[in-house]
Amino acid sequence: RSPLTDHDDHMPLERYYAVDRIEGTTAVLVDDDGHFASVPIDRLPRGLDDGVVLRVTFEAENVPNWSRATLDVAETERRMKEGPEP
Repeated sequence: RSPLTDHDDHMPLERYYAVDRIEGTTAVLVDDDGHFASVPIDRLPRGLDDGVVLRVTFEAENVPNWSRATLDVAETERRMKEGPEP
C-alpha cells in the first residue's frame, strides 16, 4: 500500500499506522511498509486498541506528528473485514 496522499508543496504526507500492541504506556505501531514505531500513548488519540488504524500526518523533514493523529474507523473496519495480509 502507498501513502494516503502524495507529498507535494500543497498537502502534507499522510500514512496509515495500525496498533500492533500496547505495552504499558507505549503503543507499538506498524505502517503499511512494515516499519514499527513506539509512541507514548499520551501523544495519541484516545480509543487505541490492537488493530485500530491511525491516520498520521508527516511534517517537515518527514517527521510524524503523533499529536495530530486521528483514528480512522472506516479503514479499521475495512482491514478487520479483509483479515491479515499474506
